[in-house]
Amino acid sequence: DDEEEEEEELDEQSVRDRDFRRTFALPATEMIISETPCYIKRIVKEHGRIYVSPNFVCFNARVFGKTTKVVMAAKDIVSAKVEGKDALSVKTKRKRWHFYEVRDPASLCDMITRLHDKSTRSTNKEFASAHSR
Repeated sequence: DDEEEEEEELDEQSVRDRDFRRTFALPATEMIISETPCYIKRIVKEHGRIYVSPNFVCFNARVFGKTTKVVMAAKDIVSAKVEGKDALSVKTKRKRWHFYEVRDPASLCDMITRLHDKSTRSTNKEFASAHSR
């Protein structure tokens, strides 16, 4: 029974990874490392999910029939920092995104920092100094 449950979980994860890649038009090598519900606020709160894969941080929401998709390449992230008790700010070369009601924003921030560091394979002083826990 345990083996069957494991196979079902693997299949479910494979389906989730496939759907994730399709939703964000990502390469076949991308898999979900972490995901959590949160929202961004523009005109209204757009509740959705933030996803982290080896090379991307993505957000997807659907509000009143309108879909919002954000795709940030880890190499384009300039800074990530926790704001308050449950918010996370992620700045790319072009824009800053604020995610609210994030579960464990410190862990997510650390994960994004590690992805950025791995993707650039260098010590980016600007990123390191902007990163706070």
